[in-house]
Amino acid sequence: TVADWLVFADSKTCPLLKEQATAYFTSRSADILNCGSSKLLKESPKLLTELMLEISKSSNDNCFSDGRNASVDEMRKKLHERGLGVDGSKETLISRLQESNKRQ
Repeated sequence: TVADWLVFADSKTCPLLKEQATAYFTSRSADILNCGSSKLLKESPKLLTELMLEISKSSNDNCFSDGRNASVDEMRKKLHERGLGVDGSKETLISRLQESNKRQ
């Protein structure tokens, strides 16, 4: 389940897997937390705090100019539309969007 992937990605330091699982979690958090397999996730205060922050960011941000509050998927779509690279960490994607905005 997504909860299992989140715990695994966090424990094994797999940032891309964690980003994707976090993006999915933020879109379906109520369903995932009500699932029985979310027990391990609930036992990780650090991970739950990170997830709450991501949910907060995504609910407060409907538009973005520099990508700071955008989801990784939104940033990748925006970069793809501009013909720019879509690979890298969230920080790399933010930087790429900021540079693109400066050129426009």
